[in-house]
Amino acid sequence: MGKKSAADICINKLKQYISNYDKANINQYSDELFSKIESAIKNAKKSLADAKETNTPNPSTNIHELVAELQRVGALHDVTNKIMSDILSH
Repeated sequence: MGKKSAADICINKLKQYISNYDKANINQYSDELFSKIESAIKNAKKSLADAKETNTPNPSTNIHELVAELQRVGALHDVTNKIMSDILSH
């Protein structure tokens, strides 16, 4: 007892940046989140480069490559909202 789920931990982290975060109202955050995409991509690339340089892959990912591809085909907003809604509703 007393242990938080991964979802609870994630939500607590989000509330550090979006104090009034409520997963039932995810659409109200999309503009704020989308305005940070370029910064997130830059940070993900740096994290991945650092991980490769130090041969320590965690906590890096290649998610920035997926985001860049979605941006390229112009589907980022709709797909991301769907994914975020699906993830946060579980």
